[in-house]
Amino acid sequence: MRRESAVARAKGTTSRTVCTDVVEPPAGPAPAAAVNCSDEEWNFGRLEACVVAWAMIYAIIVPSGQWDGYITYTATTRVTTSATSGEWTMQTDLAATSMWGNMIGTTVYGSGSCTPSCGTQVSFPSQSFATASARASGRATSTTSVTVGSSTTMSHATTMRWYFTNLRWTPQISPPSTAESANVRCDGQYPTVGCVYPVRPVFIISALTNPSFARHVGMAHQYNMPRTLTRMRDEFLATQNGNMACPGILPRPAGFSCDEYPFRSTREGAFTGNAPYGRTFAGCQVTAVPIRQPAETGGYSICMIPEGRTSTAACCCNGSTGKTGCWTANASSSRWPASREEGPGEGGGAPPPFAPAGATAARPGGVRGSG
Repeated sequence: MRRESAVARAKGTTSRTVCTDVVEPPAGPAPAAAVNCSDEEWNFGRLEACVVAWAMIYAIIVPSGQWDGYITYTATTRVTTSATSGEWTMQTDLAATSMWGNMIGTTVYGSGSCTPSCGTQVSFPSQSFATASARASGRATSTTSVTVGSSTTMSHATTMRWYFTNLRWTPQISPPSTAESANVRCDGQYPTVGCVYPVRPVFIISALTNPSFARHVGMAHQYNMPRTLTRMRDEFLATQNGNMACPGILPRPAGFSCDEYPFRSTREGAFTGNAPYGRTFAGCQVTAVPIRQPAETGGYSICMIPEGRTSTAACCCNGSTGKTGCWTANASSSRWPASREEGPGEGGGAPPPFAPAGATAARPGGVRGSG
């Protein structure tokens, strides 16, 4: 900015230079669309990640240093992956929250990229962004180079960039603001290629919708059986686990099926975990193995539960859906100010109360800006 100011003075001209920056979010309630996102920090699940960043685009008159105008806005970026597809999407939604001064004619457009060894198609056309209620969005669809049957696992990252433009500025295009995602992991070791975030899934069992299944797993945990299980891809070994814990000759009451813990599709299962014995619990309708005693924390456990109630375990551990996992996102609140609009006018006067002190800034988080 100093160089442009000196040039303007030498030529006896006046120009408006533009900068972008990140700012602290003022206190206030978060809108419903952002309740699963965090300010400045990515919030991860197995199949989704989200971040909300506060930012500002502002113009200063050179050489006087007066403020010409500014727009504050939020940038909400979501990445959505799929356990059964080699594609993932990254969408950035911009929402203006306040405007001051002369920002008439401001537009925004964007671009994107993906690294390494992945392709990206981006749709972020030029959109008007000149009022306190302005909205704009862009979407990038990325595709991994991993193929079905490949033993290769690759990590990819998508980047979204957006630029503000105005014919009154010098230069007329702002420096880019950037949202950078964390690495998405892709592999082709299942019948389909899949891409997820490497987040350990948490398997949630509802005692309201699946009471028998929840009771069995809950009893196993009360007896200090393992809570952390390791997914296993080998279907033959999973069958061996099932045959050992719930053999076909085991009597089953009508309308019930045999449920085992640890699950058959995990390395802690009866066969692959080298279980020394099997046990059951009171009320499980099993007489082939003894009821577990307080000192017995090893082995495997079996219980009869209504048919169709064990299939949800596949969400966490079985076959190609194992990479999907079950997860719960950590909800966190973002802070929003009330939208306001002043002007338009010729600018000048005092800067906004949360204006940056300098023309260039970059903070860790979802969006980076520069001047």
